[in-house]
Amino acid sequence: MAKLWNWSGKEWQNWLLANSAGTALATFTTYLGSTVKAEANITYDYLEQGSFAAYNKTTAPMDITVTLAKDGTPGELQQAVAVLERLRTTTELISFVTPLKEHQNMTLDKYDYAFNEGQALTTLVVNIHLVEIRQQKSQYTNVDVQPITSDDAASASDASTVDRGNTNPSEGDDSENSSVAYDIKKVLGV
Repeated sequence: MAKLWNWSGKEWQNWLLANSAGTALATFTTYLGSTVKAEANITYDYLEQGSFAAYNKTTAPMDITVTLAKDGTPGELQQAVAVLERLRTTTELISFVTPLKEHQNMTLDKYDYAFNEGQALTTLVVNIHLVEIRQQKSQYTNVDVQPITSDDAASASDASTVDRGNTNPSEGDDSENSSVAYDIKKVLGV
């Protein structure tokens, strides 16, 4: 298993999953590989020159898959699997800390693990899939909307009116009623 080394030749610190307070939830001793997917969706339609704006490009949440290993006693490995299972089944937001960057506001989407021959009791190899969660704070304000008078409106039809709901201008007749139940009721004279 390969380990990462920093520029001074010393081994990097452990890779870990941490809670929002920065407390380590699970630490790993060996990095085996990862993929990071960071995408943006853009329009493929022609745009007027100079009109490329933020709504023409949207970014997707970051998606990280990493393979890590943990060396330890059977109890430590069991505890690591229990932490992964808890993170998979809850909505807790976590940070994935690497030697190069801390990825915040992540959730553990799925994981799988294996024990390799000869190391089944001391080394856990786990694939972890993390997805970035983006949250936005809602803001609400009270706005006093004044009705538009016919004097202020450009056209009389633009003026505010009182909503009277649906009205029927006449009493109407039964000639438009056409259902089997209505026809039977009519035949029976009910």
